[in-house]
Amino acid sequence: MKNQILFLFFVVIGILSTQHTHAEVASFTLKIEKPVSIFSDTNLSPISHLSVNEIQKLAGRKLSFKEKIAIKIYKSNPTLFNKYADSTDEKRLEKKALWAKWLGIGSLISLFIPGLNLLSLPAAIIAIVFGTSTIDKVKDKKNSRQGITFGIITLGIIVLLVALVVIIVASLGGL
Repeated sequence: MKNQILFLFFVVIGILSTQHTHAEVASFTLKIEKPVSIFSDTNLSPISHLSVNEIQKLAGRKLSFKEKIAIKIYKSNPTLFNKYADSTDEKRLEKKALWAKWLGIGSLISLFIPGLNLLSLPAAIIAIVFGTSTIDKVKDKKNSRQGITFGIITLGIIVLLVALVVIIVASLGGL
């Protein structure tokens, strides 16, 4: 019986680890960050003629090495920078919604795996919290809804199991 459960566990982990999501980034892609955090929009053409020292004075702090490199890349090819500098807040929220989905699925699966079932309650709660915090802020609400749904299903099963245990213990105590 333990061998079958262990085999099922490895099959599920294997299936989950081979699925690709839109949040994965190939290792050869170039990640460019915004050069200065005080500029909120991605159109940095007003500061494109400034030197790094002038941008540091404008920002009121010393720029990190990554920020200096990003400025040099922006000056050499602004269109490349604009392609990667789009709203990182949306990407962060999409990743959070994706986490909600996978935590919800994981909580439901771990509920039936001995030893891991203790992790299902916190995973379900976190899935619900992440899902509800991102559902109104992301374009594709599918991941958020799935996280909330799987989290609620897991919590419902936990409540039913606890009620069943209480009923059984109460009926045995009356003998």
